[in-house]
Amino acid sequence: VTLCFIGEGGTNIGGFYEGLTYASLWNLPAVFIIENNLYAMGTPLYRSQPTYDLTRKADAFNMPSHRIDAFNVETVYD
Repeated sequence: VTLCFIGEGGTNIGGFYEGLTYASLWNLPAVFIIENNLYAMGTPLYRSQPTYDLTRKADAFNMPSHRIDAFNVETVYD
């Protein structure tokens, strides 16, 4: 399994979508973990994304997605 850790700003670049494309197309065991702190290089999320729920980007690639609160230790563990 490949784990990919990125910030929400990284979801705006082509490499992110290439990774999703190939992971979906070839059924690769990949997990994309996006840390969303609502700012990317000083730009607020509302100025660079049409939605706050970035897990919806996985829908276009027919990939399952989950949104969790990383401040909740039990949720992260589960």
